[in-house]
Amino acid sequence: MSDIGKWNSIEAEIIAALAGLSGVNTILPSMSMDQLANADGVRKPCVGVIYLGTEYGQQYAVGQRKFYATSHWRIGVVLTNLRGSIAGRPAVYTILEEIRDKIHFKFTTQSPKEAYIFDSESVPEQSPDGLAVGFVDFKLGLILGT
Repeated sequence: MSDIGKWNSIEAEIIAALAGLSGVNTILPSMSMDQLANADGVRKPCVGVIYLGTEYGQQYAVGQRKFYATSHWRIGVVLTNLRGSIAGRPAVYTILEEIRDKIHFKFTTQSPKEAYIFDSESVPEQSPDGLAVGFVDFKLGLILGT
């Protein structure tokens, strides 16, 4: 499987794992938090799975040109917040906690069968008008290459 196919599989795996989040209308792949917040026709609260990139690890099989790598994933939450900038934050925290509980230490189907590891969580003080946003980041170890 190509690396692009691997990212698509991981993205689908994360979306499937998040199915049934309480109070969330939509779970979708996304390119960024801005795209998620400004997506037309998406009912909120919504969750987006965002691929942040990969960092090189070490050689795995030199002759086969394979290496360990760590991929970084962000799961963003956007909800409508018409009562002011502080009011929506508790709802965002609740959804982020449920996401963390569903994904942290969930094992992937990709080689090697590593677990998603919680990296960080944030609910920025500044949000787009009428919205509350937050995100949680995860790391996943992989073997990449041809």
